[in-house]
Amino acid sequence: DPLGHLPKLYFDTVVFDHGVLRHVVEQAGASQVVLGTDYPFDMGEPDPVGFVRGSGLPEAEIETILGNGARLLEEMQTP
Repeated sequence: DPLGHLPKLYFDTVVFDHGVLRHVVEQAGASQVVLGTDYPFDMGEPDPVGFVRGSGLPEAEIETILGNGARLLEEMQTP
């Protein structure tokens, strides 16, 4: 079952549509979604935090997504 592998993957929020973001969160979980920007390229969302906040997701999921990048960096261990 391919969906069984979702917990091993991370997705970013550069999806250009709130419905798509909600679907990704529904399928993978907010814990697997990180804030994306596509910086320095000009094709990304100009206000990535505002995009996530305006997505219609529950506040708890929004806060999870916005904090995931920092959490993942903190969990990384160097050899």
